[in-house]
Amino acid sequence: MLVVRMDEDDWATAFIPRWVEALAQHVERVDVLALEVGRVAILPANVRVHSMGKTSTSTPAPRDQLARWRVLYGFYRQAWRLLPRCDAVFVHMIPRYAWLIAPFAVLYGKPITLWYTHRQISADLKRALPFVRRVVTAVPNSFPLPSTKVRPLGHGVNPSFFMPAPSRLRERLIVHVARLQPIKQQALLIEALPHLPDYTAVFIGGIPEGEDPTYLETLRHHAERLGVAQRVIFTGGLSAEAVRDWYQRASIAINLSPVGLFDKAALESMLCQTPTLVTNPAFADVLGEYAPMLITGYSVPQLTATIQLISNLNDTERTQLGEHLRQQVIAQHSLSALIPRLVSVLNTGEIT
Repeated sequence: MLVVRMDEDDWATAFIPRWVEALAQHVERVDVLALEVGRVAILPANVRVHSMGKTSTSTPAPRDQLARWRVLYGFYRQAWRLLPRCDAVFVHMIPRYAWLIAPFAVLYGKPITLWYTHRQISADLKRALPFVRRVVTAVPNSFPLPSTKVRPLGHGVNPSFFMPAPSRLRERLIVHVARLQPIKQQALLIEALPHLPDYTAVFIGGIPEGEDPTYLETLRHHAERLGVAQRVIFTGGLSAEAVRDWYQRASIAINLSPVGLFDKAALESMLCQTPTLVTNPAFADVLGEYAPMLITGYSVPQLTATIQLISNLNDTERTQLGEHLRQQVIAQHSLSALIPRLVSVLNTGEIT
């Protein structure tokens, strides 16, 4: 299994060790090759974690040419050692790893399966597609290229971890969990706050490497201009435990990602039985009868009206909504449902 990071403390990829644990229950052995290895809790005895050479998420990604060559050498040194004893190669979200390892995979006759759930079409993705036997993704429209190789499996979220806290009173908080990027539409929620005087917006997530580092300050200034700065909180990246705590505290969660970005954060908040507003129509199957929570456009009036619709639910209605969302996410996107499908694809190329 090739991943970018194995680290319990990294807010964006902390779920990967849980995937590895679940996968290890269904196979004889899992070897994980990661660009970065941080803190990892005790893993099953049949799991081994290997590094490409970069061992701490606290240091910058390699920039100079020598550092890049060191990482590439670490990648191929480990691949050469690991591939002969594996049955299949699973690449998670980094198409470059798929085409880099392809020569060895072809040499040893090992099929490559790529997990990719994003709207971005990169040169690496186009280059990788001919070399992989299958592409697995969350839902049909979460892979951006037409291909007969695609198999949707669900998103693999963990209902044993993301769950409601029944005794906790919900606060007047709207939680938005996503990387700080314009495509995630944080500014739209800030613009709605003057019309929602009882609510505070909590933005959880950091600015990804390579994105505009001034975007956070832009959002802060936007909130100040609108007079709502005292009701806007930016937490930065948090641990999975801290994110779950915010979900359990909040009255509403919101995900404003467009088509093609089927964010698991929305599924995690739903597992916590937090009413969750979304803009991606791929969530329609989960919402079911609660499809009015699907926002069809990026307008302040519609966003405000939908939040007020949720605010007006009585306790019984909110409980019914929360239970529905949790049940549907478990049925369609739980980790326990995904892993057997993934193992089947790794072994045979098909979902059985």
